[in-house]
Amino acid sequence: MISDEVLFELVARADDQQAFETLVRKYRLPAINYVTKLIHDRDYAQNLTQNVFANIYFKRQAIYPVASFKFYLFKALKYQAIDWIRKTKRVATVDIDNFTLSFEQVNASDYLQVLQQELTPTDYQLAILRFYYGFTFKEIAQLMTITAGNARVRCSRLRWKLRHEPFWQQALEK
Repeated sequence: MISDEVLFELVARADDQQAFETLVRKYRLPAINYVTKLIHDRDYAQNLTQNVFANIYFKRQAIYPVASFKFYLFKALKYQAIDWIRKTKRVATVDIDNFTLSFEQVNASDYLQVLQQELTPTDYQLAILRFYYGFTFKEIAQLMTITAGNARVRCSRLRWKLRHEPFWQQALEK
């Protein structure tokens, strides 16, 4: 399987539209889910995600090379979402059913709903970025505008909380 960076190199250097379509297919749903979590509106999240992919395609030669296509994409998505929030000043609830995680014992939407209720918005974002999308501490730090050490500490505390405080297990049993 070809890495994302090689695919993006093909897009930027050889104008390979099939390589770009491969990147879009791979990251479309995770990108929409991430933006939906930030702006709380799936329809606008789809529009913003499409705009980000279009901007990346049109600016491909200017932004090449990127160290990590996935990181660049999610950072662009975050800034588009922030701009949208500033322009619309909308606040809504998150539609947890948009996320697709696989846990053997519980429904993923139930688990995420409990996490959203029990965690601060920052910790919830950290959990999604680290455990769902698999970002490194350095990438999380840049996305959340905190230090890498702070991201590592917060993640460690969050992991401890999830292991030792039974709030989510009790809520799921109800």
